[in-house]
Amino acid sequence: MKPRLLLLLAFLPGLATAIGDDGRSALPVGGGPKEPSQLASGVELRAGKGDDAVTLKLSRYLSAPTDEPLPNGDRLARFTSGSVSVSTPLSKRKTTELLTLDGLATGTSVAFSYSSFSASFRPPTADQLRQRIALCDTVMNPKRPKNQTDQAADDQNTGCDSADIVKNGTIEQQLAWDRLLWGNASIPPTIWGVSAEVGFPTHDYVNPANLSSESSKEHPWSIGAYYAISPGSGHTIYTVNAKYQRSYEDGKDGVLCPLTAPTGATSLTCVSGALGAPVRQTKKLLALDARREFGSVAVGLTITHDFEQPATSVELPLYLIRNSDGKLNGGLKFGYRSDTKEYGAGVFIGSTFAIWQ
Repeated sequence: MKPRLLLLLAFLPGLATAIGDDGRSALPVGGGPKEPSQLASGVELRAGKGDDAVTLKLSRYLSAPTDEPLPNGDRLARFTSGSVSVSTPLSKRKTTELLTLDGLATGTSVAFSYSSFSASFRPPTADQLRQRIALCDTVMNPKRPKNQTDQAADDQNTGCDSADIVKNGTIEQQLAWDRLLWGNASIPPTIWGVSAEVGFPTHDYVNPANLSSESSKEHPWSIGAYYAISPGSGHTIYTVNAKYQRSYEDGKDGVLCPLTAPTGATSLTCVSGALGAPVRQTKKLLALDARREFGSVAVGLTITHDFEQPATSVELPLYLIRNSDGKLNGGLKFGYRSDTKEYGAGVFIGSTFAIWQ
């Protein structure tokens, strides 16, 4: 099959809210920070137009943030969290998922995840405390006093926390906050976890035996595990993700016509759509993902290989557009699949960039 260019345009408005808990840790004043801002507990709602989906996600701490002493004088922070998300498409069209190998990328689904986060930190310097307060002054109103430079003006007393930064700050402010919390880490922030997902799609197809339009409801599922590390000062993250899936793939689109016209008819009535019932597939996916923020723009690269088919896909989103809250949530996306030899390019709006997702 010759390579062909797929153009897509997926619109999603700037409706994205994050309602977070205060997330106060039990760490002593002047001790360590809590979680990266984008892992804060809370509720997130994403809703859109066109081909995209409505997603409701609930995240919650499963263990309170704690810290342990390290031989070099640093502290090691740990916490665990869990999330449940429900996603349903606003359209049955599949143009928003560009050449993906994920068998649950379309259709209504429920996903569960468990994550364990850890990173080392050092007691903040007076200059870091001043920077935290200044950042809170920029993000939150009214502004906090500028002369709080002693140890009592640590994260627990600066007037805002990670959840506030997520809710009210731009992506640059979120990353700046995380750098102030974790920038001196001798052990870079890491996160590992497991996930599970169940889908509830409806597949419409044409029965080739009698040319009737039919549908079937299937229940694809997926289990997986992942590990991520963010070296440096929070600009970049690398993730390895493995999944085992049972999914269903629609037949190829086509047009079928009866061999003869009905008695008395002067024309043939043809039907179009996916030809035949969906076929169950097993997928063994291994994905390597890298995301980096460059200030005004951001980029992501995901390479996924299916060891069952086999097949490889490449997805490269470039984040260039900001929403009304100043967050990067749109740009260009490029893709490729080795099994179909298809290339893709498109414009997307609505998928907010985040280092920790």
